[in-house]
Amino acid sequence: MKSFAERPIFLLAIAAVGCCGGWSLFPRRIKYDYDLTVIGSGASGLLAAGTSASLGFKTLLVEKTGTGTGAKPEFYVGGDCTNAACVPSKAVRSIASIAATKNNESMMGYYDGMRIARQQSSYAVDQVRTREDVARLANVSSLDLEFVQGCHFESDGRLNILCYDNSTWLREDTSPTEGGISVQERTISSKRFIIATGAGPKIPDDLRRAAEQSGV
Repeated sequence: MKSFAERPIFLLAIAAVGCCGGWSLFPRRIKYDYDLTVIGSGASGLLAAGTSASLGFKTLLVEKTGTGTGAKPEFYVGGDCTNAACVPSKAVRSIASIAATKNNESMMGYYDGMRIARQQSSYAVDQVRTREDVARLANVSSLDLEFVQGCHFESDGRLNILCYDNSTWLREDTSPTEGGISVQERTISSKRFIIATGAGPKIPDDLRRAAEQSGV
């Protein structure tokens, strides 16, 4: 006589539970487009995405485009650190320091100092931008880069992105004319996400009200 576990109806019940996605003796492995998706390509986002890709994980780096002259999109990475804060501010400090030193020597020395300082600061910024060049990042193994107009989560593990065609920002002319910009909507799946979009200061409500009342 067959035991209960050997009866066909028992085996059929186990298989049915597994197919319905409930408790199963045979768990299914979910396949994702990426192991990790990083939203935001500032200092933290670049570090996270670069580390993940270097370890062999399939990684997606998502960056929202800026707006340049004539409302044309600008395709760059680095966030505020490279493009607005850390690197440029230290370059300005360098200009002021060198110019002040030369100014103590002579008026001609002041102008020479300004010229040298501009050259040095431009060189520093260019070196950082070279390491963060989008074409260079596009060639990194295991790393995909997408520039988007926007993105939102559809569900757990699924991100909807409105992205530019790669040919738009990989070509030398990174300010394409109106009508030459190709944008498409697609959904990607990822096992893990890192949101590295930066943050702003939160002003306590009582301080904000006091500032408004005093006209600050």
